[in-house]
Amino acid sequence: MSHAIRAASHADVDAMAEVWVLADGKRRADIGLRATATVEQARHLVVDRLGRPGSIPVVARDGDNVVAMAIGLPARENDGAGPDAIPGLLHVSLVAVVPTAWGRRLAARVLTTLLDDARTAGYTAAQLWAHESNTRAIAVYERLGFTRTSRTKVDIHGESIAHWHRPLS
Repeated sequence: MSHAIRAASHADVDAMAEVWVLADGKRRADIGLRATATVEQARHLVVDRLGRPGSIPVVARDGDNVVAMAIGLPARENDGAGPDAIPGLLHVSLVAVVPTAWGRRLAARVLTTLLDDARTAGYTAAQLWAHESNTRAIAVYERLGFTRTSRTKVDIHGESIAHWHRPLS
């Protein structure tokens, strides 16, 4: 089955929020945790990311349905809390695939498109944070050339996350 990979728009916000909730809920359920995000909370995240200057949103569609997504943003100092962008560094955010499409390499395709678009826009490197328990996503990131750095922290839900980085050359 062929999936169309393209830039996302504000018309995709609700579908992107749904993809995020389904993917994160399934990931959390698979490790024995309850879902934490509502569609409305996810919608706010997506709207926030799409509204930031320099946002590079990408979706995969299966017919009329968004089935995968990722958003790239200019990385900011202090893990996003700082006022200034870090020149040349893209922060990858909200990578998600609906669970019914897991295993179809959609995350890799969406991320490859995102990284190609970022390279064209002048970025020289990319970073992301991944839940240490998310072995499925980590395998994708490793296949795409991301390497784990020594940085780790705990997210707002108490899960350990690790920092990943890769050059875009």
